[in-house]
Amino acid sequence: MEHGGDMGFDKGQRVRIRASGVPEYAQVRHAMPSEDGGWSLFVVDDAGGLHEVAVPAGDTTIATVLTSDGAADSSRVLAGMWTRWMTAAATNAESTLLASTPLNPYAHQANAVYGAMLPQPYLRFLLADEPGTGKTIMAGLYLREMQRLGLIRRGLIVVPANLASKWQEDFDRFFGGGLRRITADTVREHALETSHDLWVVSLELAAVNPAVQEAIRPDRAGWDIVVFDEAHRLTPTAAGFHQVGRLLAKRTGWPYADNDELLLQLVGKTPRELLSQDGEAALRESESAALRMGLAMPEPSIVSAAGGTILDPENRRDLQAAGLAVWLKAGPAAIQQRATGAPHRAWLDTGGLEWIRDAVAERDPLYASVADLTIEVDRRSSRQVARDVLTWLRTADTCHAFLPAVDQP
Repeated sequence: MEHGGDMGFDKGQRVRIRASGVPEYAQVRHAMPSEDGGWSLFVVDDAGGLHEVAVPAGDTTIATVLTSDGAADSSRVLAGMWTRWMTAAATNAESTLLASTPLNPYAHQANAVYGAMLPQPYLRFLLADEPGTGKTIMAGLYLREMQRLGLIRRGLIVVPANLASKWQEDFDRFFGGGLRRITADTVREHALETSHDLWVVSLELAAVNPAVQEAIRPDRAGWDIVVFDEAHRLTPTAAGFHQVGRLLAKRTGWPYADNDELLLQLVGKTPRELLSQDGEAALRESESAALRMGLAMPEPSIVSAAGGTILDPENRRDLQAAGLAVWLKAGPAAIQQRATGAPHRAWLDTGGLEWIRDAVAERDPLYASVADLTIEVDRRSSRQVARDVLTWLRTADTCHAFLPAVDQP
C-alpha cells in the first residue's frame, strides 16, 4: 500500500517516485518542508545515487510512502529487502569498503574516517598529522565511502607533482583504481567533460596553466569535494607577481602571457619538473625560449618574465627592445616569504635566505639596467601595484593610444 505526500515524510522511509530522471523506488535520506507547504526530498536509489525531488503542496502522486506491499512481484520484494539490508550495513561503513580491499587501516585512521568524518559529511576537514601517518589513506577511504553512500559523485585531488603517481598507485592498490590525472592534453581534449568522476591534478600545473585553472573551476566541473595534499603549499607565493600581470590585463584588455605557462606549452614541464629532470642549464635555455615567445606576441600585450632570464645578455637586449619594462622589486625577506615552498622554483626550498640574498645581489643591477619603471612591492598588494603601473602607463606615449578611456571592470 502507498500513502501520498500530504501525510509527510521522514528519514528512512521507502518511497515510490514518479519524476523524470529518478528511479522508481528510493529511500528518504533527508526531508525538508518547503515554504509553500510542499516538501524537498533527498532520496537515495538502490544503486546509491542521491537525488533531489520537489513535492508541491497537496500533491499525492510524485512521491508516495510504501507502508506495505502484500501483492508485489517477488523480485521487487527481494530488491526491497536487499536495499534495507544495505542501509543497515551502511551504519557500520567498515563492513563494506574494507571488506573488498587488502587495506587494513590503523586504529587512528579508522577512527578519523569512520568515527569523525563520515558521521559529519557536510563539514570541512583538515587532516593534520606527522609525516608517514597515512593521511593519503584516510583521504582515500573518506572519498570512496562518501561515493558509496551517494553523498558525493565527483572529486578532485590537488597534489604536488611528485605525489600524483603515488596517489594513483594507492587508488589502484587499495580503492579499486579509477583515479585519472589531469594534464594539459586532458583539458585540450575536453576529457573533463566526460562522466569520469575522480581526478588528480598537480599543484604545479594548476598554478601556472590558465586553461587548466578554467577547466577545474568548481562551477564548471561540478566538484562535490576537493582534497588538497600538502595544503601548506597554498600559502602566498611568487604567484603574487603574476597576479599583477593578470590584474593589468583585466584593466587594460590586453592579452597576458605568463612565462611559466609559455614554458609548459614549449616543453610540457613546469620549472620545478624541468630543473629536477634536466638540470638548471636546460631550465634557463627553455625559459629564454619562452620569453622570446612571449615578446613575439602582437602589441599591445603584457608578458611576465621569469626572474632568471635577466642573467642572459641576449634576454636583456630583447627586453629593452620589445617595449616598456617594469621591475617589481622585492627584498630578500619578502621573496623568501612569497616563494619558499612554491611549486615553481625548487632551489628556494633548500637554498633559503642565503641563496636569495646572493641572487638579489647579482640580479638587481641587471634588472635596473633594463627597467623603465621600478616599483617596491614588499609591503604592497598586487592590486596596489597594478594600479600604479597603469597610472604610469597612461603617461607613456607608446601606450596611451592603446589604453581604454575607462578601466575594464
